[in-house]
Amino acid sequence: MIAPRSLMHVGLLVLSLVNMLPALEAEDAWWYLALASGAAMVSFALSGSKWTDSVRPSMITAGVLCAVIYTVYEMFLRTDEAPVYILNLAHFIILLCCCKFFELRTARDAGIIVLMAFLLLIIGAFVSASLLFAVVILIDLTFGVAWLLEFHTRCEVQRVAASAAQIRSIARPSQEDDIETPFTLRTRLTGALGSSLGLAVVALVIFIAIPRGWSTGLFGRMHRMVPTAVSGFTDEITLRDAAIFEDPTPVMRVRFTQAGRVLTDEDIRPLMRGSTMDRYVRGRWERTHSYAPARRHAQRGISVEPLFNVSTRYVPTDLMEQDITLFQPTRGNLFAAYPPVYFGSNDFSFLQQDPVDLCLHTPQVPRRDVRYYVYSLRPDRPVFNRRIEFSPRTYYRRDEISVIAPRVIDFAVELCRDFGNALDPLQRETIVAQIERHFAQGPYTYTLSRGRPPHGVDPVEDFLYTSRKGHCEYFASAMAVVCQAAGIPARLVTGFAGGEFDPASGTFQFRQKDAHAWVEVFIPEKGWLPFDPTPAVGAREINRGGGLLARIVHWVDLLRAQWSSSVVLFDANRRGGLLARFGDWFRTLGAAGQDGSAIGTIKALLMGPEMIRPIERVMYWLLMLLIAALLVILVRVLWLTTLIVRAYLPGPSGPASRHPRRADARFYDRLLALLENKGHAKPVCLTPLEFAQRLARSHRDLSEMPTFVHWFYEAQFGARPLPRDRIRRLNGFLQRLRDDPAFGTR
Repeated sequence: MIAPRSLMHVGLLVLSLVNMLPALEAEDAWWYLALASGAAMVSFALSGSKWTDSVRPSMITAGVLCAVIYTVYEMFLRTDEAPVYILNLAHFIILLCCCKFFELRTARDAGIIVLMAFLLLIIGAFVSASLLFAVVILIDLTFGVAWLLEFHTRCEVQRVAASAAQIRSIARPSQEDDIETPFTLRTRLTGALGSSLGLAVVALVIFIAIPRGWSTGLFGRMHRMVPTAVSGFTDEITLRDAAIFEDPTPVMRVRFTQAGRVLTDEDIRPLMRGSTMDRYVRGRWERTHSYAPARRHAQRGISVEPLFNVSTRYVPTDLMEQDITLFQPTRGNLFAAYPPVYFGSNDFSFLQQDPVDLCLHTPQVPRRDVRYYVYSLRPDRPVFNRRIEFSPRTYYRRDEISVIAPRVIDFAVELCRDFGNALDPLQRETIVAQIERHFAQGPYTYTLSRGRPPHGVDPVEDFLYTSRKGHCEYFASAMAVVCQAAGIPARLVTGFAGGEFDPASGTFQFRQKDAHAWVEVFIPEKGWLPFDPTPAVGAREINRGGGLLARIVHWVDLLRAQWSSSVVLFDANRRGGLLARFGDWFRTLGAAGQDGSAIGTIKALLMGPEMIRPIERVMYWLLMLLIAALLVILVRVLWLTTLIVRAYLPGPSGPASRHPRRADARFYDRLLALLENKGHAKPVCLTPLEFAQRLARSHRDLSEMPTFVHWFYEAQFGARPLPRDRIRRLNGFLQRLRDDPAFGTR
């Protein structure tokens, strides 16, 4: 059992609380952590007191009953939020942990808490892939492994003590053995370090073997098993009520300039378009057929002519240049501010542009960092109204018209009636601006977790009349559908908005969490203008500020970005590229070895491949250390295997033995192998009895060795079978010598 208020007790409570963090971080439900911390402190303070023995069973039963009732309410009766069942399961396990903290008496109770902590870690892997999850894994691989080794050792000490008691009842009653000799700190640290290195090697093999990309890798498959979503760009929008978790993975870096001047976050709030959709059907957005062939551009470099036919030649003050670096794209969408006039890149030889929405797309997905340039018109310039060539169609087939609920149409009519005539082209821009203000400043709440809507109700209708809360897709969908219901051409746009401006480099960095949806409305004589009805956008952006806190936030962001790019987004393509680079490097090493340059080969082996980043080089050095540790572990395992085989081999003990070993005398070979594992190798110059007498004089644990050698002589050379009581006594001694690391060293 775990002694009350001991270090083992504290370690178990702390590790349990640490393993709760990833699952709670996914939905910011920190009050569960506060509850569990309070329960841990109270149980720690009350542990060892006798007055709680009478009330403990009733208290635990009441706690478990409350946990069951709350879980049923959270899963099936709660209406203000959509249930995420795997997170509800995590809440239930946390509440059970709080109850189990008060019943920590036996090793079985400790094992149950360890099992609960492991289940919480698995749930955290399903719903979180953040840097905090990596920190928790690191803590479990170090302190957690050390705690488990110590816990296992104490359980083995108790088991060996019980076995020794049985041996003493058979052997001399006067013999006293000090069983409960604790391990030294060096023994604990050595065992924990060895186990941690072994687990790290296994983790590294798993890291390279299993892809983990959000879209097609392990994390993507895991997240598809739970009703959650991860923030990121998409060109297929379906309004769902699942909770959305923000992903800090970097997507692209953009530098905006105009007439040679770098634009900052005080000059613009960039909207980088990726895709548009114009047909709404029961919570799902679709893109209608454009009937116009996509323009194809096959030349490299900056195009001489505009991407689309316009009659105006633009001057540099009318254009905004975007120097865009896209980090390892997984799809062919190319992001740019609207409208893109010129395009150039040395990484693409083929480009497609839809003539209706002017979105850029390439069929070549290089799966590596790419760089391209886009020149777009500034929407705040007077020349902006001359940029559009294609107007919305006036005729649509039945299957190309949005399916809008009657109550949403009534809402649009009532709303636009207060602002003017929506069919009047001169009033359209003013009316659309009022609709945007209605959603941005009206009685609507921005949230990443919506409540459960009534069954069979259109999501936009539920948003307008009932819940009035949602994320950017709901706000943009509501405005676009209301505009279409009022007869105003509108479409939904997805891409990235805002970003984080870095004054040092003069660039905006966009992450997956910056993915956004907004609306574009067609205004006569001005074309398609952007409108963003989502409220409090600025409040959701990171406040950079200055000082030490800003530096800490910056470094944490860098660590999160590195974790996301190196671990979370490690997909099959990146694995193939990594293995290909190492394959080329090993071939280079082989060629250098054939040339006889040993020093160059050793230097190349120590430095690693040339075309890797500093962080990858550090990972390479860690890999080399882990490989060396793995080799040491393999040598150790082979040596122990050799000892075991020697102990159980029938026949002669070695090549120098002339007499075959009798069956009853083979225990002596096992005894020598176990003693050698303890550091007591038998010298060749000593007889078995002399060796046994030396051990008996120097180690009190081995005081019975001369007796065992006499039994060996009788069985081997006297051909006398061993009685059963001697066999039981020998087996108990051998088992204790094998299982107790401290036995035989005193």
